[in-house]
Amino acid sequence: MWLKFKYLIILLLAFCSKFSFAQEATVTAKIDKKTFLIGEQTLLHFEVQQPINAVILWPKIQDTLSEHVEVISFQKADTFKLETGIIRIDLQYLITSFDSGRWAIPPQIFQFQITGDTQKVDLATDSLFIDVQNVTVDLQKEINDIKPILDEPKTWRDYLPYFLWTLLALAMAALGYYIYKRLKNKQPLLPLPKKPALPAHLLALQKLDKLSAMKLWQQGDPKEFYSQLTDILREYMEKRFQFAAMEMVSSDIILHLEKIALSKDLKEQSAKVLRAADYVKFAKSQPLADENDLAMRWGYVFVNETKPTEEKEVTA
Repeated sequence: MWLKFKYLIILLLAFCSKFSFAQEATVTAKIDKKTFLIGEQTLLHFEVQQPINAVILWPKIQDTLSEHVEVISFQKADTFKLETGIIRIDLQYLITSFDSGRWAIPPQIFQFQITGDTQKVDLATDSLFIDVQNVTVDLQKEINDIKPILDEPKTWRDYLPYFLWTLLALAMAALGYYIYKRLKNKQPLLPLPKKPALPAHLLALQKLDKLSAMKLWQQGDPKEFYSQLTDILREYMEKRFQFAAMEMVSSDIILHLEKIALSKDLKEQSAKVLRAADYVKFAKSQPLADENDLAMRWGYVFVNETKPTEEKEVTA
């Protein structure tokens, strides 16, 4: 009799312990929207309150809660300390449904266990229901997209082809204008390299050769002969000695030559030819053939004696 009473007391204590623990631990479930359209989403909340010394085993929820309710994602659980020895854990699941109708979210079983105790307690949430409605379509209205098409933001790469085509068009226009101007002016499309200018003494000697070959004074035109001869020498003096000989009268040129390091004979011969040229051009005098020949020779002598002296190579 006493043995049976002992076993009865043990079972009663165990039941009371289990009942007390169940009173301290609670699980609840709620949903943000119970009615929504096909494909819309809503949050399913689980709230657990338990003793701090308890271990909780959450239900294994995968991709679906039922045949018609799908799980999209879940958030990390948040834990809060309440009164002494009690904590609250919140967990949210984002769910949806693609079937219209009234669907049940079945109870979810949570297992609790006191640390160091082998006894487990099962607690279940209440069943929840959602109403999934079809999208109503007014066949009398024009069918439009749910949302307008959004354009991607523009970057510099989008404008680069237009920029390059614009540069190409400008380059082609500039090239066309260049070709038109060159052809209009009867110039080669590509400018030819200019020949280096002849030194002043070589240019003067070439012109003297041409003048000599023309035989102007021999043909009875001494005025043209002296005019071209003095022009050749004036141009040479201007380039060689850097003074405006082309703009000077003969007397000024003679005075300027006095300042230059020339031989006495050359200075006197230069003065004689320049004065003779003035007499022929302005007084219409007729010099003798020997005088004309001496004037021609003077031109060659003046250039050759006053041309720049070439530097001789120094050998050891």
